[in-house]
Amino acid sequence: MISLGVLLGMENIAELWNDITIDSAEFLLEQTEKRLQASIDVGKQLTERAVNVMQFSIPMSIGLAGLIISEPRFELLIFYVVILIISLSISCVSLHVYDLYNLEYSGAEPLDFIRDEYFLFEGEDQRLALMLSVVVTNQIRSHKNETINRKRQRMFFYTMGLVKLLFVLGVFLFAMGLLNLISLGEMAS
Repeated sequence: MISLGVLLGMENIAELWNDITIDSAEFLLEQTEKRLQASIDVGKQLTERAVNVMQFSIPMSIGLAGLIISEPRFELLIFYVVILIISLSISCVSLHVYDLYNLEYSGAEPLDFIRDEYFLFEGEDQRLALMLSVVVTNQIRSHKNETINRKRQRMFFYTMGLVKLLFVLGVFLFAMGLLNLISLGEMAS
């Protein structure tokens, strides 16, 4: 565990000890709990978005693979294959966002605080020591969650780029199909 002094840029927590009140420690604790909860909420939201993207990309990949197999149109085969690869890539990247789901949750392990150094204090000093320790623990957990969330956001950014590319290719493929239908109509008349 990192000491509060190191976290606050002090070599020794004793430099802070006489200057902090229980009210200040409670405020610090409340703020770190809010930050930790916010990092948990962001992680859950990014994971839910990744699952939503997978819900459209996996069936689309399966449907496109079925279309390629059942009605192979060699003039459009390259576009079908490219769209299938992008669709599968979207699924894989979204799955990676989901795989990063290992957040640190709020609340401290009670056994972390059943140590001799906390029982050296009495009364309000013991309460202050415990609160400051939870502040440090929450800060470490928030930092870990934020690091994981940055990775999730980067992967989700890549996923959305692939979705945009897939949309452009889909519009292009649709236009190619319309041109093909128009040319077949002109040939028939």
